[in-house]
Amino acid sequence: MTRSLSKLALAAAAIGIGALLAAPAAQATPFLEVLYSVNGSSLTPLCTDSASSPSCTGSATVGNITIDDASASSDAPGNSLFAQELSAVTKITNDGSSNATITLEIINDGFTSPITPPDLVLDSNIGGTVTNGSAANAVSFMSCVDQANSTGGCPATYNTAPLKPDVTGLSNTSFDADDNTTVTSLTAPYGIDELIDFTIGGTTNPLLPTTINYSASTDLKAVPEPASLLLFGSGLIGLGMLRRQRRQA
Repeated sequence: MTRSLSKLALAAAAIGIGALLAAPAAQATPFLEVLYSVNGSSLTPLCTDSASSPSCTGSATVGNITIDDASASSDAPGNSLFAQELSAVTKITNDGSSNATITLEIINDGFTSPITPPDLVLDSNIGGTVTNGSAANAVSFMSCVDQANSTGGCPATYNTAPLKPDVTGLSNTSFDADDNTTVTSLTAPYGIDELIDFTIGGTTNPLLPTTINYSASTDLKAVPEPASLLLFGSGLIGLGMLRRQRRQA
């Protein structure tokens, strides 16, 4: 009898936990690319990577604008519960007297999980510091999920609302903002993208350029269905029964 209960406990544990951790069969090769544009110019690649859990870093100078150490990384192709894309810039500076616009686009295709069902939550966050500020500064950030798994970028199939934190602080001012949206239908493969638009004000002193940095994250998380929670709970109960029986033996 004890042996039969042990087998049932192990079976419940395997079914309950395996139901949550099972990976989809679809396969894709991750591809990560960071592109930039200054004052409305065409988007230009800054760095690329095409490996599992890709990452890349690049810098560029266009006229009075310097983009220093723009980086991006992800855990593509993801796992059954979570996928993430990160991006950051050590600093963006404008040492000219005129305002400038800078666009950064992070494109990462080749994600295969998580997928629906159950529904997923797309979380978007951006934060950073204004080192030397300007009243003309502005930023807009959004996170996107692209069912087409293309290099089209944002906006895409699912998009968070544009985040527009106040970045007009004069010096050493921090900023932070976040948003989320629900993803109700998603199959593999797909892409996760970010779009950041900056306005960097001009300066009256080239030795004190207007300077800003940022870091951002885009997370895609599974929301367990009641049935999945029940299976997972059954697995935990099964493991608990097995442990109790071993202690009594």
